Amino acid sequence: MLSVLHVNGFVGQMVKKMSEKRLDQTALIDFLCRSGVRGQAAAIAMTQAGYANCFNIEGGFEGPLDAGGHRGTQPGARATRVFRTLS
Repeated sequence: MLSVLHVNGFVGQMVKKMSEKRLDQTALIDFLCRSGVRGQAAAIAMTQAGYANCFNIEGGFEGPLDAGGHRGTQPGARATRVFRTLS
């Protein structure tokens, strides 16, 4: 997954966006996707690129798989770090 992020230019795009917003490598970045897998890969890739505060929202926005193997039936966006409001 990490190589896909680099091949598709994800890290370069993120670095450009961070620079445009005048955010440095200490800025807090939370990643959120459906299941948490891509968010985790994104957080790892950006950490490897030198960004110190990258976090994945565990379980994604649809939450973990239920007993039947489906998403969306359990609470999503569970995280060690909770959603933040930045001022």
